[in-house]
Amino acid sequence: MKDTALSLLAERGPLGAIEWLSRQSDPTTIASTYSEVLTHQYWVAHDLASVIQIGLAGIQFCLNLAHKYSVDVAGQVDGRKLTSPSLAESLKGTAKGLSYNIGSFCWPGWDEPGIVVDSTALAIGRDAAGLNLRLALELDKGDIPLSRAHWLIAAHELAAENLEAARTSFDEGARCAAMGNAIEEQLLCKGFSLLARRLQSVDNAELQTELDGIRERLSKTANGPALVQQIDTAERVFLRR
Repeated sequence: MKDTALSLLAERGPLGAIEWLSRQSDPTTIASTYSEVLTHQYWVAHDLASVIQIGLAGIQFCLNLAHKYSVDVAGQVDGRKLTSPSLAESLKGTAKGLSYNIGSFCWPGWDEPGIVVDSTALAIGRDAAGLNLRLALELDKGDIPLSRAHWLIAAHELAAENLEAARTSFDEGARCAAMGNAIEEQLLCKGFSLLARRLQSVDNAELQTELDGIRERLSKTANGPALVQQIDTAERVFLRR
């Protein structure tokens, strides 16, 4: 289904692909196709506009159908209502993933080649980050997804230059990561919290030393070098403003 959707997207644009997906029959496959097309359009096509169109349509599809399978007549057997709470939860989970990806892809701190995050995309990304957090709480996803959700909220506060709010959410992300025993993500959130503080006081040598200490601790972990690069890239992006 992904290949057909991508072919239609290339031929007719995002709305053509969305219209075709709306006529398919299997909700789970449709939802996963939205996710696959979204990531393809970002990493392969580098087309943020279509990422947003596909992602928002996918979220709407998943949440509308999840509501139907939760409370409405999704079908009938011998006159009885047929609902599917497990399918509803799965669709909400896909919507959560889509909202996280939109929030992440519409953040300028990655400095991703070929991607320009304008003010409209940034606003959409910030809204998507809020939805991701709400769904993480509603679905009781646990400490690590909550840490990532708070990190994404904080990242958008950082981009909006709301540095105190950014620090608060980064610190909450670190707390959740610690609860989930996710040391790398705890250090990442602490590093970004220090970056937000440093942006408030660029010449503060003590803050720079603390941030360098986080970098050193992260670099010794399994995925640390890539996470250090995230901090370095964001520092470069936001210091050059």
